Amino acid sequence: MIVTKDFPNRHFNNKEELFNALRENKKNLKAQKTLQLKEADAVNYSVILDNNKQETNKNEINSQENNVNKISVKFVVNSCGIFDSHGDVHVKGCWNKTAKDNKNFLHLREHKATFDNIISDNVKLSVEEIDIQGVKTECLVATSKIEKKDNPFMFEKYIDGKVKEHSVGMQYIWDKLFLCINSEHEADKEEKENWDKYYDQVINKDQLDEVGYFWAVGEAKAREGSAVVFGSNSETPTISVEENKDEPEQSTQTIIEPSNDTQKFVSIINNLKI
Repeated sequence: MIVTKDFPNRHFNNKEELFNALRENKKNLKAQKTLQLKEADAVNYSVILDNNKQETNKNEINSQENNVNKISVKFVVNSCGIFDSHGDVHVKGCWNKTAKDNKNFLHLREHKATFDNIISDNVKLSVEEIDIQGVKTECLVATSKIEKKDNPFMFEKYIDGKVKEHSVGMQYIWDKLFLCINSEHEADKEEKENWDKYYDQVINKDQLDEVGYFWAVGEAKAREGSAVVFGSNSETPTISVEENKDEPEQSTQTIIEPSNDTQKFVSIINNLKI
């Protein structure tokens, strides 16, 4: 029995039935994906690769004892090469443009875009190579400057090392989204070429092979990154948590003392009884 996110209310007895449904609905499925905002799934859809993940690399910070009010958190927003619960595989290069162009990226709690769920709006994005399951892959990484007063609850969760996973809130781009099917059917020629092109980038091939298809995300527009209990991609850890110590700003103002003659003149004026 096969169940996929693209057909949440249907059960397929085999891949042939599933591929027929994909063939009949591929344009509508692609349209639905490009119209939606991708976020984390419920726990029953979560893809988990490694239950023995390393603990967060964090400093021993106690915000109450040390009066810490600002921290810098570095975390993986999304990792390429993972066949996730949405049936997607983000491929190498897909995050380059959004990491460069996005100046309004938000760090949220559980994709809730409300003022009380904003963790930080001071976030910088980068694309870095990180080791996942023994394979180096590209990841969208965020460095978030967090102030305790903005979200005390999540501030403490990061300090305590409780945030293990994250999720990207993103939009698909029509001409950068490719359906990939491991099918020899004549009508699936383009989809099979896509499969052959991107399959080698998939890290968790065993899970992908069970369904025989995926969506290759060639480019995506990231809007926010959220702290979540379970992400659709489990390989999104907190990398580090450090105290953010503000450096005192050095004044660039030069104070020029008046000359002796000027000071004498001012003194005479002040003593005049006018």
